[in-house]
Amino acid sequence: MENKHLNVSLTLAWVLTLAAILAGIGIILSDSAYLLYFGIALGFSSWIIILSDMIIMPIYNRPLWILSMIFLTLIAQVIYLVMRKKLISLQDKFDKK
Repeated sequence: MENKHLNVSLTLAWVLTLAAILAGIGIILSDSAYLLYFGIALGFSSWIIILSDMIIMPIYNRPLWILSMIFLTLIAQVIYLVMRKKLISLQDKFDKK
C-alpha cells in the first residue's frame, strides 16, 4: 500500500491501531491501570494520525469517515487503513469527471 502523504509510515499507523485494540482487550481481561494508560495513549496517538490523514488527503466521502472516527473509533481506524488506497483512487476518479 502506498504511503501517499501520510505523516508517518502506514506500518506505524497499523501497529499503533492494533496495539490499542490489544491493550483494550488486555484492560478487559486484567483490569490494570498501567495498561489502561498505555491503551489510551496508543489509541489517542493512532486516532490523531489517522484523523489528520483523513483531513489532509482527498478521500471519497470525507464527512462520513470523519464522523465514523468520532463515533466508531477503533473500527473506523481499521476499516480506513484497509480501504485508504481505494478511497484516494475513488476521489481521484470523481475529480477527473
